[in-house]
Amino acid sequence: MKVYMNVVFSIFGLTLLYLFLYKLWLLKVPELFTYAYELGEIFYQLSMAYIASFIFYLLVTYWPQKKQKEHVYDYVNHKVVLILTNFMDILQLTSSTEATIKHFNYETTEEEYLVEFPEQLKIYRDEQDYNNIASQRITDFFSFITYGGGGPITKVYKDEKTGSDIVTWGDYLEENVRITNKLVSEILNLIPFLEPQHVTLLSKIQDAPYHYEVLEKHPGRRDAQKLEFLAPSYLEYYTLMKLLAEEFSLSLNELDEIPNAHIYIQNIGARNT
Repeated sequence: MKVYMNVVFSIFGLTLLYLFLYKLWLLKVPELFTYAYELGEIFYQLSMAYIASFIFYLLVTYWPQKKQKEHVYDYVNHKVVLILTNFMDILQLTSSTEATIKHFNYETTEEEYLVEFPEQLKIYRDEQDYNNIASQRITDFFSFITYGGGGPITKVYKDEKTGSDIVTWGDYLEENVRITNKLVSEILNLIPFLEPQHVTLLSKIQDAPYHYEVLEKHPGRRDAQKLEFLAPSYLEYYTLMKLLAEEFSLSLNELDEIPNAHIYIQNIGARNT
């Protein structure tokens, strides 16, 4: 689109230059060949028509769309921040130790967890570079959690009180993916105003293998099943999210301070542990 507009503006500049040269100089030059004057008049009329059409295009289409696109960009940028923040919910959890996951699952007592707590505290105190999380850390995280294990959040009831029903890791990951799909769909509804590379990247995110693997219902999937099979597709998904952040001049490290995206879900809230 940018190349096309550059060509359109370049032709406008050349036709405008031709009009000035024709009226101020070329009409005073003797004909170099037969019908040179008539040919010059044809080009003059064509140039006038192009300039009139170009000005009409600027007034009716280009400037209004450009102004609208600026408003759309603010909207899209907001949605992209939500997509990345939603992604950060999972990425931040990859820093959890196995002891923390077991604590979520109530597999250890408070006393047993406190023995391992200093190691978890050390991880959180270390400055995390979310743009460069080690692949082994992600692999370890998915090998710790199970489909039916207790996740990091709990249901919120209509009276806005936190309930005791813990959302499983399977449900949590599914809801996380659904949020992303919803946000991406809202952006892609504005395809005429989006840059081609953004459409391509967002489509890849929506069609990512990780999404399909999380949402796919296996009849034989058991609550005790480890989710380590998700690690390879999540690593590819991680790469796409980093590209999305770069495209919109964002950093995953900057998004670390934004409240968790699951506050936007009606029935899920932060879990009290």
